[in-house]
Order: sequence, then C-alpha cells, then structure tokens
Amino acid sequence: MPVTRSPRVFVSYAGDSGAHTDTVHEFARELRGQLGIDVRLDLWERDRRRDWLEWVVDQIEQGDFVLAIGSPEYKRLAASDGESQNHARFQLAMLREHLAADRARWLPKILPVVLPGCSADDLPAFLQPYSATRYVVPAQLDELLRVLTGRPPLRPAPAGTARRPRGRRTRRVVPRPRAERGPEPGTARGRGGSGGRRRRLLAG
Repeated sequence: MPVTRSPRVFVSYAGDSGAHTDTVHEFARELRGQLGIDVRLDLWERDRRRDWLEWVVDQIEQGDFVLAIGSPEYKRLAASDGESQNHARFQLAMLREHLAADRARWLPKILPVVLPGCSADDLPAFLQPYSATRYVVPAQLDELLRVLTGRPPLRPAPAGTARRPRGRRTRRVVPRPRAERGPEPGTARGRGGSGGRRRRLLAG
C-alpha cells in the first residue's frame, strides 16, 4: 500500500573521504528537498552535543527505511572487530543484528545503495549485494523511490471469481462384455484353421 505520509529514511554511510561524504550529502539533499523523502542524516544534526549512539538507535528503530550506502570503508568496517566507537561500525552491527534476529521484517527495510564512484563490491557481504536487490544511483533511482513510497510500477489485476469446471461423463475404460455369438459366416474357429477347411480336406 502507498504510504500516506513522507517515509522516514535514515542514511547509513562511512566517511571514506571528503568527496564521498559530499556525494552522500547531495544524494540526501535531493531525496529530501526535491523528492519529498523525510531523510535523516548525521551531517544535519551537529547543531549541539549529542549522544550519537542513542541518536543512531532512534533513527534505525523508528525509521521506515535505512539506506546503507556502500563504499570501501563501509565494507571494511563491517568486517572489522575493532573501532567499536566508530559510528558507522555501530550502525552496521545493529543492521546485521536486526537481519539475524528478524529477517522477514528487516530485509525489506534495509536498502543497499551504490552511489557514483562506488560499486556493488563496496557493499558488505551480509547485505547480499549480488543475491538480493540493490539500488545503483542514478540508474535505479526511480526504482528506489517506488520502494520508499510504496508505489510499484506494475500491479497485478484483481483475481477473478473461480468457476467450477463443468461435469463430464466418465468414459468407461473397460468395455462392456459382448454377448457370446456364433461365428460369422466364413470365420475360422478352433486351433490352426476352420472346421470347414478340415472337412474339405478329409473329404477330398
């Protein structure tokens, strides 16, 4: 069903470089300003001191979707056991935990996204970049928007009313036995030939 309000979307990313962060920022601005998506990005929340871990938990738990932006650093942090204070790694740990605990709920909510300058190889393996759907922007931006707004490009026609098949007479597999009758004129009976032929041979 299409949503009746602007979907709340959290952008999860790693700050690989200033250029990548700028790309993420421009993407988030376009989604929010031009396309009407209620995007939540940490770059817009630095007006005061915050508990960032608490803020991340709120965004992931209360949001409608999480956009997981692939990058080399994002993938590296997903496989790292250290750097526990890194915000991106904390986000990745939460996403992986949610998928493991309740896959049916979270698989449709966590949307892997590939922005210009990156590739599907830059997505963490637990997000299934090749065996599940991913969104390459700008090529698949329309598809991503349809998912965020609940408006698929095509919908199935309403199911019609089921009809009972018409009854058919059952064909008899085994034919009815025929009444015993005498031999047809000129029809041989007995082993090896007809009685009439034997009579002719004996008579001759």
